[in-house]
Amino acid sequence: MATSDFDGVFSSSATIPDELTFKEAVLAISALVMWSDGQIKTEELDTMSAFLMDKSFDMEAMKQASIKVSQIYYADGPGALFNAAKKVLNAPQRETAFELAIKTALADQEVAQQERDYVSALAKALDIPAKISQQIIAEYTGGKPELFNS
Repeated sequence: MATSDFDGVFSSSATIPDELTFKEAVLAISALVMWSDGQIKTEELDTMSAFLMDKSFDMEAMKQASIKVSQIYYADGPGALFNAAKKVLNAPQRETAFELAIKTALADQEVAQQERDYVSALAKALDIPAKISQQIIAEYTGGKPELFNS
């Protein structure tokens, strides 16, 4: 996904016939950040798995959710995936998804310019107030939110 595609993703009206579960939606939001720089890194995948897996969401469930999210991304596009995820998440859940997106972007100890731009646009698209998004970013950057400033 190229940087110029951000507006298209977040302004898309594309939909999918199925509804995502909460965990699939959170995975979708973080996967979109991972895909934003065009590179998928093991650290990013590990971060998403560690965040989402629990007694009711094991490795097999994570695998199935990953397949579903990837299929939607490649078949219907990132806009449809984002819309499907946003649709099922309430405000606090969107903050949780944003939190995982930040952790995913930071997982490889690098924040590419595309990821910075995407995270900024993502917070707005998820209707997360600037103060809250800045607090979440500060929490995960060790008080160095400039990692996400252009």
